Formats: sequence, C-alpha cells, structure tokens
Amino acid sequence: MQREPRPLSPLDDFETATNQTGTDSEILSLQAETVLALRDGAELMVSIPAYETYTTDGTAGNSETVNLSHDLVDSPNTQSVVLYENGKRVSPDSIDYANDSINYTDNSTGNTLHIYYIVGDAATLTVEKVSPGGKTSQAEELKTLNAGRANRQDQQEDPITFSFGGSWLERYLATDMVLRVSIDAPYTVRFREGTDGTEATNALFHTTVTQGATDAQGLLAAINDDMGGR
Repeated sequence: MQREPRPLSPLDDFETATNQTGTDSEILSLQAETVLALRDGAELMVSIPAYETYTTDGTAGNSETVNLSHDLVDSPNTQSVVLYENGKRVSPDSIDYANDSINYTDNSTGNTLHIYYIVGDAATLTVEKVSPGGKTSQAEELKTLNAGRANRQDQQEDPITFSFGGSWLERYLATDMVLRVSIDAPYTVRFREGTDGTEATNALFHTTVTQGATDAQGLLAAINDDMGGR
C-alpha cells in the first residue's frame, strides 16, 4: 500500500467514550488497521468541550438563563457553545462568558437542552500509543498538555505540535496498536449521547498521520522493544 496522508478527527475516526470526572479516563481511541506514523512537528488542533444537560421550565416562550457548572471560554479555535433542544440543533439567545451562562427561549416546556461548551478549567490531556497484548501490553506517552490552556490558546497563532526525539520508532504505530487519548478533568466529556442523537461538533482533535502498509513484519516487536527500552 502506498504511503498517504490521513487526516484524523474525533467524530469521524475515533471510538469515543465518556470520562469519569476527577480521574484519568479514556475519551478517544483509534485502533490502527494499517501502519500509522505520526509526523514530527505536525500540528495538533485540540479543543475538548464539557457536556451538560438542562431541562426547560414549565412556561413556554420565556427566556431562561442556564448557569453552567464550569468556566465557559470564548474559544479562538471552535464554536464555544453547541446547543440542542432534544435532538434539534438550536442557537442560544445570548452567551455570557463573564457569568458562565447562556440564555435560551424554549417555545415549549420541559425539553432537554444538550450543551457542549468549551471550558477553561485545568485538565490534563494525554495522548499515547498502546500495543496489543492484554496484560502484557505496553503504552508510551506521546503528548501531554493542559486542556484548559489549549482551549484558550489561539492555535493558529500558537500551534500545538508533536515532537519526537526518543528514537525513529517513537512516532510509529503498527497494525492493531491503539492511539489513545485520555483526560483527567473536573467536568464531563461526552462526544455523543444516544437518547437524542446529539454530538459535540465543536470538539477538536485534528492532526494528520501517514498511513502505510496493512502490515509490516517485525514492526510491532521492534516497537515493543523500543518502548521497553525507554
């Protein structure tokens, strides 16, 4: 198979999971079906939203203030608030960043608002590669960052990048290895919810990898030896 670039995005390429707040939890995973190579110096656009729900009151047609639980930020990288009324995409009447709240007018009553919003709370995001093998599997950290800082950072002006200096094998994933993203955050991260079929279209985890052969004999063993040696 010819080597070719493969853009990655969270909703199209990864399996998604909901975290447990306050502990390191997997939120994205991609099992390699071919050899994948991350690019030294490649930009990583990352913005991880918090998720909350709110039930509108019993009065139709009035503007309601939804006070969010975490630090709402005006994102320079993506839409700060993605809002759904039940399964329908809607827009807030207004966004109050200073008071971490949005206003919304529901023409009916008792509807569920699904809110995906960009937050500035400190949270540790970790990117790692994991070899298959159950109890004998190995993992290597490829990138760690403060997700709250990244959410505030203008990533066009000040990009986040991958940097590999351990060995030439560090950036490679053999077939069946997993690219895993985890977060230790005080807020709920949910990319999709099943009740109304909504999703966090403002979530970013975008980078480009090089996709190669479906298999490369001996590569997995070499990567495991390399990870074990550092």
